[in-house]
Amino acid sequence: MLVYNTIFKVMKRHLTQIIVALVIVIFFSTVMSANYNSTSKPSFTESKVDIAVINNDSNSILSKGLVDFLGEKNNIVDIKQDEESIQDALYFRTITYVLTIPEDFSASYINGTAISLEKATIEDSFDSVDVDLSIDKYLNLYKLYMDTTNLSEEEIVINISKDLNSTVAANILNVEQQGSGGQNASYFFNYLNYAILSGFTVCIASILLVFNKFDLKRRNICSPINLTKINVQLFLGILTFGVVSLVFVFIIAFVLFPSTMSSGKGAIFALNTFIFMIVGMSFAFLLGQIFSKSDALDPIATVVSLGTSFIGGCFIPIEFLGDSVVKISKFLPTYWFVSSNTRIGLLNEITFSSLTPIFKNMFVLLAFAAALFAVALVVVKQKRQAEN
Repeated sequence: MLVYNTIFKVMKRHLTQIIVALVIVIFFSTVMSANYNSTSKPSFTESKVDIAVINNDSNSILSKGLVDFLGEKNNIVDIKQDEESIQDALYFRTITYVLTIPEDFSASYINGTAISLEKATIEDSFDSVDVDLSIDKYLNLYKLYMDTTNLSEEEIVINISKDLNSTVAANILNVEQQGSGGQNASYFFNYLNYAILSGFTVCIASILLVFNKFDLKRRNICSPINLTKINVQLFLGILTFGVVSLVFVFIIAFVLFPSTMSSGKGAIFALNTFIFMIVGMSFAFLLGQIFSKSDALDPIATVVSLGTSFIGGCFIPIEFLGDSVVKISKFLPTYWFVSSNTRIGLLNEITFSSLTPIFKNMFVLLAFAAALFAVALVVVKQKRQAEN
């Protein structure tokens, strides 16, 4: 097993790069998981707007009730009531809305000949829309009580206050939490795209470069070990390295996500990652045949791993990418790897119908691996013809 042992001697040179890639994976997946947990319980808090109210109809019950209601929903700021002070307050964002209630507004509104309310707002402010809706809601409800009941103005204002301040208890159901928490684990496995295409690929390609050196290849041909045994030991060494690396990754995944990895999802994550590792091995085999010096491997692997991670949905979720970028990413194995991980993480139950799109993605990954391997064989054939 001389060739087999030599493989691991070469691997020691790139051990640091592999460890760094795994540390990056663990760090980013932990950060994303923490962010997911912190935002997994949605909530809503009503915001208040800084407004000013100039009530020239202060003696009416309707106007007082409207001002009190706006004060409960917003922050009423006292300002000088001259035109210049109002414009300055709006310009410097001291307030975003000024409501002016004209004199005799209440009496005209009750008689059906309402005088229009006056307002001044910051241009294109969304806050003004919220204040307008609150005013319309109050006045429409007042009109409804006035037309359908015989209540006095005081009673109408009291009932409106009760109606508009009533609350309804609601429970927000987070559907994703009904699963086994696989969404967190999917972040971890998505980032493995970077680890596999950077550290793992460079390590395997470096091994192939050593054995593809012209002088060493001639020595191997003349050695007592035949070429078939050399290739078998080379294959077994690379396979051993890949399996050991994946076992180490799965141990980390079990520590970080024990409930997910001990369920059926864990097995599917493992299968998907193993298939993507085959893609990485095929890519490493291609690099090992194209390049003759190891100096070119690191920059190529870095560009490929980072590029595919950004446009393939690893670092940036697919839903945040443009349509044209998504169309391009479908020509990369990373897209299908990440797509499978996302689907696995969102599984609530494991059935044939839910696993079908995941298995389709796995077949696409195997097709990528076969295509890369075929291109590498073409390169090997051309190099042999050139050597001869």
